[in-house]
Amino acid sequence: EHQLTVERAKRGFLGIQPGPVDDDRRAGLGLDSGQGVAIVRLTPGGPAARGGLQEGDIVTRIAGRSVGDANLASRLAQVGAGETVEVRAIRGDTRVAPRVTLGEASGRP
Repeated sequence: EHQLTVERAKRGFLGIQPGPVDDDRRAGLGLDSGQGVAIVRLTPGGPAARGGLQEGDIVTRIAGRSVGDANLASRLAQVGAGETVEVRAIRGDTRVAPRVTLGEASGRP
């Protein structure tokens, strides 16, 4: 009797509470429609906070791929826990690109 074990990679966890970016702000920053996720709150001591991201930053790319409200969860699911990725964000008038080591997502959405 053979058993097949399928081990799924753990989903990456960024440690932010995401919020929308309104169209006027998006246009003012030169972002494409639907691009950008505002960081409303950081998980204290979480991956984003440890990587240097701040509340109010607007995340535009994770691991080289564009992110927005509609696809943030799927982008993080594509990157495994423990991976270190570049997170591009806009902070005020400055663009930042810290390297963040993702944590492991729990079972909650």
